[in-house]
Amino acid sequence: MNTKVTILCLHKITDKQFPSWPGMSVRTFEKLLKYITKHYKVCLPNEISEKSKRRQLILSFDDGFEDFYINAFPLLKKHKIPAVLNVVVNCIKTDYQIWTQRLNDILDIYAKANSGLELEIENKLYKFEINIKNAETIALEIFKKLLPLQIEARELVISKLEENTPGKLSKTKMMSPSQLKEVSDYGILIGSHSLSHPNLKIEDTNFELLKYELLESKIQLENLLNKPVEIFAFPNGMYSELGMKLAEDSGYKYLLLVDNNVAEFNLTGEIEILDRILIYSNNHFKNIFRIEGFHNKIRKWLK
Repeated sequence: MNTKVTILCLHKITDKQFPSWPGMSVRTFEKLLKYITKHYKVCLPNEISEKSKRRQLILSFDDGFEDFYINAFPLLKKHKIPAVLNVVVNCIKTDYQIWTQRLNDILDIYAKANSGLELEIENKLYKFEINIKNAETIALEIFKKLLPLQIEARELVISKLEENTPGKLSKTKMMSPSQLKEVSDYGILIGSHSLSHPNLKIEDTNFELLKYELLESKIQLENLLNKPVEIFAFPNGMYSELGMKLAEDSGYKYLLLVDNNVAEFNLTGEIEILDRILIYSNNHFKNIFRIEGFHNKIRKWLK
């Protein structure tokens, strides 16, 4: 019988204002930590046990934003909570910016300027009037339109949008190699979130790209940290059967998705394919709602 484990997926922990993709405030994050330690046994993947008398939970973070080091890491140490951090390797080692965050940084400029913008995607023109209040909704709509595109087509759209920004563009900062090594040395478990954060589902036919993103990111992280890297978190939760197979061949033990269900560990020594629940709200009770699976219960009731 499989062992059910709740795995949370978080991203930015910050009090700074990002209209297109707001982070979780430091206060809300600490309330979340207090809740999960009260109601769950917080573990790392290799600590999951079928004999646990308490419900088990894994806390994971994706991307490797600098605010993890500045805001989340001190609170994890304060409350003695273990966690998994899945990083985009190119962001750690260079000034590379993943396309999703690059898009949000650009849209933030438009939103703060109350500006209109135009996008041409696959020969179709889209027009938006974006401001602080509707930025998150519009950013999500644009993200969904860009996600299925091939890398070159998506880059062209974002670059054109960037050329016309009505203000000075600033990049959201990512962690440095020294910061990553510090949190790893402390005990935060580091996983790969790929080299460059592509949509690995639509790259299903590109064997070499898939292999490079999966295997090379593992090799570079292991060289940096001098530790084995056993976790791979698929960017945006997008995956294919070939990607799964190559991840297993690359030596990963835990593959993380984001389909918003409770994970099931087989605990047989075989590769674990694990779902996670995305947690992103600044409303503490909405977060509890999702942690306890009520979002899925409501979906079933509505069917």
